Amino acid sequence: MIGTSPQNNSFKMLEVLFQHNMTVRYERIGRDRMFSAEKVFGDSFDIGGGKEALIGFFGSLRPVGWKENTMLLNVDGKYSVKVI
Repeated sequence: MIGTSPQNNSFKMLEVLFQHNMTVRYERIGRDRMFSAEKVFGDSFDIGGGKEALIGFFGSLRPVGWKENTMLLNVDGKYSVKVI
C-alpha cells in the first residue's frame, strides 16, 4: 500500500519539516510560493494599478527514482503580483 512503508513515512516527515521551515521564515502566497517581507530576494517593483511584483521562490523535496533512498531538492525562482 502506498504511503505506509517506513521510507514513505520518513519522506513525508522530511517534506513537512522542509515546508514548515519555509513558512516560518517567509510569506506564503498561493499554495507553494514563498516571498520575503524584507525583500531579501530583491526589490519589488510597482506595476501600476496598486499592484507590485514580488520576487520569491518555490521549493519542494522529492524522492529520486533511479537510486534508493535519494532525494532531490527543487528550488525555482517565482514572481507574483501583490495588491498594495
